[in-house]
Amino acid sequence: MLNTFLDKFIFTNGLRYTHHNFLLMNVPFSIVPVDVLVGLAQIEDVEVNQRLYDAVKKHVSGSLVQSFQLGPPLEKAVLFLEEFFTASGWGLVRRVDLDAHKSRAIIVVEDNPVARSLQGKAKKPVDHLVRGVLAGVFSHLFKDDVDCVEHSCMALGAGRCEFIIKPQFEFDFSKPESRDQLLLEEAMKL
Repeated sequence: MLNTFLDKFIFTNGLRYTHHNFLLMNVPFSIVPVDVLVGLAQIEDVEVNQRLYDAVKKHVSGSLVQSFQLGPPLEKAVLFLEEFFTASGWGLVRRVDLDAHKSRAIIVVEDNPVARSLQGKAKKPVDHLVRGVLAGVFSHLFKDDVDCVEHSCMALGAGRCEFIIKPQFEFDFSKPESRDQLLLEEAMKL
């Protein structure tokens, strides 16, 4: 017994260990110690973090969501997202707001193990992998290219991590939070 979400897949043979790999719904995955993710989160190079974010967003929106067959209805897909990441140890993931017509969402993560490990050690939000995953998933679900900015972060003393997802042109690039997390030519000119 792992947890109620993953137990469903164990009993239906949707979670397997084959050829030295874990597969969930035929999607390969690895169990990674939080310290490995903390090491990535500690990188304070804006360009490196942007490349990491872009790569994760691209692969999640391109192949991962299709492998999990996330699609309509939107409500069911978002519920799967919340349950999957919570059951996988990323913290308690839940939506605060969702507006599919405007391609916007607000997602919060409580008990984020990476950000919690960096409390008091970070100068800026640290969850670039989570941002990339959320941007990729919601780009696919909204059928629109959206980006994600971490608005508040446990690593900086917030009670939870909060992620704003919306089309890139709607972010205010006069704010350092948007410029630092969505490194763009236009943002660099400000």
